[in-house]
Amino acid sequence: MLQGFNTEIEVEGRRFHVQTEDKGRQHPVIETLVYCGGAIVASRKTPYAAELEDVELLELMRRQHRSLLQATRGGQYQQQAQASEAERYRSVRGAELDRVVEEFLKRLA
Repeated sequence: MLQGFNTEIEVEGRRFHVQTEDKGRQHPVIETLVYCGGAIVASRKTPYAAELEDVELLELMRRQHRSLLQATRGGQYQQQAQASEAERYRSVRGAELDRVVEEFLKRLA
């Protein structure tokens, strides 16, 4: 199993985390997840031949990571991130509500 890639980026005031990893030769899949606020807003899984050389596998991982970074920078996942935030706001109760509303209003400003 090769070490993956992790990148934090900010797009239109939202912080995204893009993570790419190899699931190992027993389960030969490259998986990239895009997170915003702890929620997964996008994912991509790409199977590969188990006998692939490490150098080739690393290049596939790098390309997939770059591809999802570009999509994120391009705003492709803003709608999913907004829906995830809305769901998080709906689940807030009690004293935390004031803090969440204040945070939401700051984002709008």
